[in-house]
Amino acid sequence: MAQSFRKRRRQAGPSKNELKVMRGRPERQNTLRSRFPQVARVSLALRFTGERGQVFDEVRRVVQPDEGLDLAAACPGRCGVGNFSFEALVTEAVAVRKNLIESSAVCAEPLAPGLPQTCGCTLNCRVDIEFQPEPATPPPPPPSAPAEGSPA
Repeated sequence: MAQSFRKRRRQAGPSKNELKVMRGRPERQNTLRSRFPQVARVSLALRFTGERGQVFDEVRRVVQPDEGLDLAAACPGRCGVGNFSFEALVTEAVAVRKNLIESSAVCAEPLAPGLPQTCGCTLNCRVDIEFQPEPATPPPPPPSAPAEGSPA
């Protein structure tokens, strides 16, 4: 009698080793201060939802100047390999000194190789940026008064 074997199911999320690597990643990255010296603090609020509106994960993180800045997030959806990057959004907002960014993106990774159906997990992202106060420009020196006894 022939034995039947089922295909092994793909893992839904990152493995334990990938989670360990992701936790160690901020220490090896550039800090917020080295990347954006004019920024005092960045607050991230990430919300991952499925195609039917179910919430997969909600993450809130405040990054101080001496902490590592990770501007990417792994997709917790069915694909297991998707990645969201919001580095370009933050870089552009810092360049124009914008305090608040709200954005969303949909994971376009296929569920399995060769299938047209995509993951469809949605990331709603809110980034609050607090800037360092701009250095005040010194006022122009007052016009000097003519000294006594000299012609004016």
